[in-house]
Amino acid sequence: MLTISEFARLGQVSPRMLRHYDETGLLAPATEELPAGELRGMLRMRRAQIEQNVTDEQSRLRRVEAHLRALERGQVMDLQDIVIKQSEPVRVVEATGSTPGFGPENIVPVFQPLYRRVHGYLTSAGVRPGMNIARYEDPAEDGTVILHVGFDIGAQEVTVDDGLGVVDLPAARVAAVVHRGTMEGIAPAFEALMTWTKDSGYTVAGPSRELYHHWDEEDPAGHVTELQLPLAP
Repeated sequence: MLTISEFARLGQVSPRMLRHYDETGLLAPATEELPAGELRGMLRMRRAQIEQNVTDEQSRLRRVEAHLRALERGQVMDLQDIVIKQSEPVRVVEATGSTPGFGPENIVPVFQPLYRRVHGYLTSAGVRPGMNIARYEDPAEDGTVILHVGFDIGAQEVTVDDGLGVVDLPAARVAAVVHRGTMEGIAPAFEALMTWTKDSGYTVAGPSRELYHHWDEEDPAGHVTELQLPLAP
């Protein structure tokens, strides 16, 4: 026969939690003798709680280690700004092009015509362009990168011509960071985000995304760009 305190120590829970289980009917004591089935249930529940706590702490440890490695490499991006979050689903009209590689000198000459083409088509079709979104596929063996440039159109209907596509980007768990400043600073920020993500034990599961929250033609230092890396489930 066990007292509440003895049972609480055995199950690694507080007496208060045991009384809560009793009140909710989850684990109501029928007698002073402890049925083996209820004890097994209690211990299995506690084991699951401990396993989840261990998983959470291991994840936190990987993130701390990633921060330390980034600091040792001298990366200056504010790593505290990196977050793991659920992105919103978006419906995008986009055009696609190929660049010789990453870097503003390669991307800008391809990006700008794609941007103007999609934006011009949507406005002429009476569709209001939403946020500008770009996606970058992994480089091919020769270093070329497939670039997708488009705009969120929400629930608006549009029929696209050849060369444009409508893509539904589902909600996804992403590692994200906001970069403020010119596009020349994007590459170091993206590299730091990619390194931090992998060092933290996550697996990238799709093309990286750039969401242009604010674009300042007169003062490029005022650009506000969100970098996202979709993560494996």
